[in-house]
Amino acid sequence: MEIFDLARQIGFDLAGISPTRLKSEAFKKYKGWIKEGRAGEMTYLERGVERRQSVLKIMPTAKSVICLGVNYYPGKREIVGLKDATAAEARGQVARYAYGRDYHKVVEKMLKQFVRELRERFPGHEFKSYVDTGAVLEKAYAAQAGLGVIAENTTLITPKFGSWVFLSEIITDMELGPNEPLKEKLCGKCGSCLEVCPTGALMGPGELDARKCISYLTIENRGPIPIKLRPLIGNWLYGCDRCQEFCPQNIQRAQKTHNSELTQQIGGNSQLLEEILRLRTKEEFDEKFTGSAMKRAKREGLVRNACVVAANVKANRLLPLLQQVATADSSEIVREHAKWAIEQLEDLDIVNVL
Repeated sequence: MEIFDLARQIGFDLAGISPTRLKSEAFKKYKGWIKEGRAGEMTYLERGVERRQSVLKIMPTAKSVICLGVNYYPGKREIVGLKDATAAEARGQVARYAYGRDYHKVVEKMLKQFVRELRERFPGHEFKSYVDTGAVLEKAYAAQAGLGVIAENTTLITPKFGSWVFLSEIITDMELGPNEPLKEKLCGKCGSCLEVCPTGALMGPGELDARKCISYLTIENRGPIPIKLRPLIGNWLYGCDRCQEFCPQNIQRAQKTHNSELTQQIGGNSQLLEEILRLRTKEEFDEKFTGSAMKRAKREGLVRNACVVAANVKANRLLPLLQQVATADSSEIVREHAKWAIEQLEDLDIVNVL
């Protein structure tokens, strides 16, 4: 199909066509998830829930959804351990999706080029694009378009790249022949992802409570991290890949992306905790993470996270810096987390002496 050829030329790794109407089970599951409060403070997901029932709520004339995927896997990395981190290299891990340039900007640029080309080739038709921003149930549409299957950990697993894929879509009033959903059972229901989730956020196959998810706690959550969950965050400074790292499908299928913007190291594999704890102003934070998806957490959130990780990796050397943060940081939330980290590290010193 000409549209698929064009998608590949622009740089999309996956493409498929879905009907505009979602299967009722997909929307029913989403609606139930919202009703049960599992979205936490992500109130934007609650607004206009009914709009997510179908893209026809967005474009009444729509006849097809072009579903697209971009492989973002930056390559294998050395996992930062939870060993004693008194050395200068105490670090916090960063989720792989934030390794390079902010995917919203990268994929949005590709979508704009795609839409321009489509309008030139198919004049008189309407096209509307989204990348993780609109009222579109992206994974459900991608599954209908044959890009992959929704796995036990609620990610979309694709046959070629595993779940290391950014999704986006173009809604159009063009009548395009839809692809068939995959019949291959990519998720073997091994339960590995459920077993390794540190906080129990994966309550069962396809059942995620975002309020316990490390990605939610370190990125979307704007308040304090619940005290009982802080030790379980381990060394994750921003996001979490654990359920994806232990997925057999990802182990078998992951391959490095060819998109140079996504391998341009900004967030990288990890960040020095000392550098994060020294970020005192929004301007310093913005300068350090220009072009990075890590800006989503904001300075307050990332420094808060660094306090927790410093305690979890036993970074005693950072005690003097944590004490400065606990007394001088402009954020009450950050100061409280710094005080907590100090308590954990001082208690550890007492135990070591005894």
